[in-house]
Amino acid sequence: MAFLEKQTTIFINNGDLTGLILTGLTENGVQLLSKFIDKTSDIQTAVTLILQGRLPEVDITKLSLVEHWFENYRSLLNSMKLWNERAEFDVFQRKQEKSIMESLRQVHICCTFCSKPIITDQKTNRIRANIKPRVQSCPHCRKPLPRCAICMLHMGTASGISCPKSTKSKSSNFIGNLKQGKTLARISEWFTWCQNCLHGGHADHIINWFSTHSRCPVSGCNCKCERLDSVSRVDTYTNLDDDDDGGGVMMMMMMMMMEK
Repeated sequence: MAFLEKQTTIFINNGDLTGLILTGLTENGVQLLSKFIDKTSDIQTAVTLILQGRLPEVDITKLSLVEHWFENYRSLLNSMKLWNERAEFDVFQRKQEKSIMESLRQVHICCTFCSKPIITDQKTNRIRANIKPRVQSCPHCRKPLPRCAICMLHMGTASGISCPKSTKSKSSNFIGNLKQGKTLARISEWFTWCQNCLHGGHADHIINWFSTHSRCPVSGCNCKCERLDSVSRVDTYTNLDDDDDGGGVMMMMMMMMMEK
């Protein structure tokens, strides 16, 4: 036992991943991974090992140091504009935590003024399950939500309009075609924005805009949002009303309230 304890200490101090055989993914294992990151700056390997090898009875993902690694890894992927990979990482992490449903972090719409989540009370949601929500302002500071860059209505407007699927017109007829559209489906009302310039609007409006444009719809913004994503192109998404939620649009993120 003394020999194993000595070897474990050596592995931890050297940041040698071989030592995980002795430490396991426990607090000692976290110390070993911390030394490994200090030596190699390879945070991806450490995060991957934790996600793949964590045990339900020893949940080291709740340690502040491990949470810090996860956030740093997300920030690293975002800074490299690897938004697809970042999204896949988030999805994989949630799948690994299904056994602890109550501890899952929810995705909320946050107010740009007070930074508090824009979400209605859960009890109210259950009572009004059949009533379509009309959240157009922050329930905390009462500031209005941002406007859609296309229709100029505040996000959360339940009576939004969508473009006909066959719309191929340029900017001169784009707004005119919007006026002839039908009521937005729920998915089409999701908040959507560019990770670079942070401009956006209703998902359906944004997709139709970038079917004929590459630049941001906001006047004066020269961001070529549609070209930022070399993997997911707008023309691959033709029907938002389908159940298929595949991928990102010009690497914009869908901002929504997650429901259990």
